[in-house]
Amino acid sequence: MAYDISVLRERASREPSSLNSDQKNALIRAAIEERNRGRRDSSLDESPPKAASRDILEGSQDDPDYGLSSDAGGTQFMRRLSGAKPKDLPEYKHDRMLATAAYLWTNNPMAARVIRRAVNYVLGEGVEVLAHADDDKSKEAIQKVIDGFWTDARNDLPQRLLKWCTSWRAYGELFLRVGVNEFNGKVRLAYVSPEMVLKVRTEKDDIEQVTTINVKRDERDSEGEPLRAVRVQPNEDDPTAIERLDGDCFFFAANTLSDMVRGRSDLLAIGDVLDAYDQFVWNRLERQAMAMAFVWSVELANMDDKGIADWIKKNGKTPRPGSLQVHNDKVKWTAVSPELGSGEAMQESDLLINYISTSQGMPGMWFGRDNDPNRANGENLTGPTLKDLTSLQDEFKNVITMLVRFALDQAVKRGMLPADLDTSKAFVVQMPDLSVNDMSSTATTFASLVTALIAATQASLVDKGTAQELLVLALKPTGMDIKLADMQAKIDEEEAERDVKQMEMFGMQQQAMAAQGGGMDEGGPPGSPPAGARPPRIPGRPAARARPDGSERRVMR
Repeated sequence: MAYDISVLRERASREPSSLNSDQKNALIRAAIEERNRGRRDSSLDESPPKAASRDILEGSQDDPDYGLSSDAGGTQFMRRLSGAKPKDLPEYKHDRMLATAAYLWTNNPMAARVIRRAVNYVLGEGVEVLAHADDDKSKEAIQKVIDGFWTDARNDLPQRLLKWCTSWRAYGELFLRVGVNEFNGKVRLAYVSPEMVLKVRTEKDDIEQVTTINVKRDERDSEGEPLRAVRVQPNEDDPTAIERLDGDCFFFAANTLSDMVRGRSDLLAIGDVLDAYDQFVWNRLERQAMAMAFVWSVELANMDDKGIADWIKKNGKTPRPGSLQVHNDKVKWTAVSPELGSGEAMQESDLLINYISTSQGMPGMWFGRDNDPNRANGENLTGPTLKDLTSLQDEFKNVITMLVRFALDQAVKRGMLPADLDTSKAFVVQMPDLSVNDMSSTATTFASLVTALIAATQASLVDKGTAQELLVLALKPTGMDIKLADMQAKIDEEEAERDVKQMEMFGMQQQAMAAQGGGMDEGGPPGSPPAGARPPRIPGRPAARARPDGSERRVMR
């Protein structure tokens, strides 16, 4: 059957899935004939078009460039620069993954715990975004834009970040559509369910650079609305200008390799095990219910069938708990329960929990597996876990950084901020500390360190400044942000106040002694301070300190 190649190419560019195998083969044959006639782009002579047929037959027929001429950049005349093909899940499997993740989150408490545990550590006490600038005026202007974006009634990032991070880990993807006020550049965000995303397209020569996201307008939409992915857009008019973020939709993927576009759920690999553990628990409950059941076995000695039937009519009812049964030696009541055997339930449970926790890089004690009450054993398990959580926190910190930077870039474009502002350096995202503060151990360590530093300072092994730096480092786990310069200034101020008070005290003593007519204290002149008293130090004058040989040296405090 003859086909109109131009019509087929037009259909392939609009609806690739509508072509049958014969039509695809016709397009392939036409491409080969064009090559044989010498109409293929001479710059691509070394790249045979055989890959085009393979791409079509293997499911890449949704390429919008397929069917175009060589001059227009048809895929059948091109070869990938990276040589990599997307290793994403098929569409039906991806949809099934999303549905399974939602089901496990709703019905499997262990699955929800896996997600919640990671998210709670990542966000913890909340996130704070602070402006950064050289002068206070610029800093205040930047912070005003950040706060307006952060606390907007629609955005409500302090509350929505928790849901977004949870969905990001559960579904493996986070899509956020943006709306920008054309007058003041104010940005608002709207969550897009991954189920509404039809296609995520990338650059031909760089699979990691997302260009377009096709989002369904409604459930019946089969084409979707193409949205530009938010990314750095170079300034074509001025290549040296600061690059700004621009686009219509954010896309963040989780658990991907470099040649994967769509994200993967944290629950994808362990979903079956989580479901198996849930079934295991319910089976144990049913087994326990059966083990608690029993029946009464009644033995009637020397009684025929008629006698047994008569006895059942008279005594066939199940006795009530606590009731009295009177019978002779010919009747024997026995409670019989099934011997199902408990099996190795604890070992089986530990096996499943250990698999789940290990696959997620979390200690088993977080899922109730660790039976050792020794807390030190549990703390030893958190080292690699904290590294994993730190990496996860940095990943979500990048998400927040992109959102805030986009909001600042839009404000710059609308003249709300200086045009030369480098928004990538205009703020700092402060994430919560992942370490758990143990105040008792910190206090013990601090006390021991103070004692050691006093001895080291007196022995001239450590100078005062280094000792203070070590003390500040020791207090870091408490969450206190101590500035060494500020601390030293306060110490100097307190010492000056003590010196002034000491001088006032000595002056009052001298006045009291003079009012009493003076006196001699071990040969001293009238009005002299008591023997052994420390003379007052004049502020700003070097203090005298004794050397080992008894002489004095002046040291500025």
